[in-house]
Amino acid sequence: MSASTPEHRADAGRWIAAGVVGGCVLLAGLSLLLPITPAFDPWAWLVWGRELTRLELDTTAGPSWKPLPVFMTAILAPLGDAAPQAWLFVARLSGLLAIVLAWRVAADIASRDAGTSRIVAGAGAALTLVLLSDPEPPFARQILQGTSEPLCAALVLGAIDRHLRGRPGAALVLGALAALVRPEAFPLLLAYAVWAWREAPRLRALAASVALAVPVLWVVPDLLGSGDGRTGGDRARVADSPDSVSAAAEAFGDALWGLVVLVPAPAWIGAAIALALALRTPRDRLVIALAAGAGVWMALVCAGALVGYAALPRFAVPAAAVVCVLAGVGAARVAALVPSRVLVALLALVAAAVMLPRALDIRDDVDEALAIGREEDDLRSALERAGGTPVLTACGSPVVRDPLALPAVAWHLDLPLSGVGVSGTPVEPPRVVIARTGVSSVTPAGRGVTTVLARDGRWRVIATGCPDARSGSSEVR
Repeated sequence: MSASTPEHRADAGRWIAAGVVGGCVLLAGLSLLLPITPAFDPWAWLVWGRELTRLELDTTAGPSWKPLPVFMTAILAPLGDAAPQAWLFVARLSGLLAIVLAWRVAADIASRDAGTSRIVAGAGAALTLVLLSDPEPPFARQILQGTSEPLCAALVLGAIDRHLRGRPGAALVLGALAALVRPEAFPLLLAYAVWAWREAPRLRALAASVALAVPVLWVVPDLLGSGDGRTGGDRARVADSPDSVSAAAEAFGDALWGLVVLVPAPAWIGAAIALALALRTPRDRLVIALAAGAGVWMALVCAGALVGYAALPRFAVPAAAVVCVLAGVGAARVAALVPSRVLVALLALVAAAVMLPRALDIRDDVDEALAIGREEDDLRSALERAGGTPVLTACGSPVVRDPLALPAVAWHLDLPLSGVGVSGTPVEPPRVVIARTGVSSVTPAGRGVTTVLARDGRWRVIATGCPDARSGSSEVR
């Protein structure tokens, strides 16, 4: 068989794909050697996943309910203390696959044009995705700390990839999974389900199933865990709706600006070029559809600010990933249209120079994640040295001074999120308090002996007026 036959090329493509996925698996595994721990939300998902396996789900405290991450952590719950590392492996693998899929989807779209470079398209998409950034954790740190947006981006890009390869059923399933991570995906899933219903009658049962299952899985577990299916949605609201047109405009503008700075400027330009060229070519409906989908997703995030929801830029990371794909396509098409390779190289250098500061910031982001990880390791050690759950719950629910530490404490002590209190004011004894070194006194004067049960790093565990919490540590007033 000739090396140039379609069968040989297909086999080679499958081997390359397997090698890339294997490399991502290896890299995700090696990343576990870094002392980086989950962020706030993943700790809460781990707690809820453990509770799901026990049929004891309690969502009355913590972040907003997210179905897919919790179902995944429930699968990992039997691993016990290894579950957090297993989640980080899955989340990091998803983030790496999102980068690979951005390359693959952009290259596939660009290759539809004769003379358009797959490498330019793929590299442009992958690079700009890695450099997504905002005041919250940028994309690289989101991957390291196991947040859900890289996972959602991988699912969205995977759904697009399956559609491109004539697998609408798989695209529906991946789209449904994405909608179980971010609610902004649901309207787009419905639109695709309608398309599948009309264009692929054999998928009608699947299209109807995912359209019904997604809202059920958002509402019913939260209802069972809190007594109110709106708990997650209410918790996601951080403010009342703006009470004037000017306040609404300001909230919307702030959210919109956050999305603008999320994506590198060259990516916006490349995506705009891809869309402009697609609008001139009526047959290029795919680019137009992807741009419209990303626009709808971002509009929904901004609209959330109008009713008091936190319109954080990271909520739009999956849509931003699509913008990066379009940017890669635009870059490839520009490279094909510009006759001078010198000019193409110059444009690439200008884009690289603009994005260089973001690339240099990645090291600082990793250092910050490492610092947070070391501090959470100290927290776990302090809880163990203090005697663990029996000691810390001897006088009721323990109290943590830092709200961001609450789900990690709940995980390590095998408590529900509602079983750990949060306080920034003096605590009435008897109680065990978990605080950083240097925090002001934990109890009003004259209300009992305060005993330091354990210290580790910047953390200390203190029993105030709680004689049942015993330790060999010193007593202080």
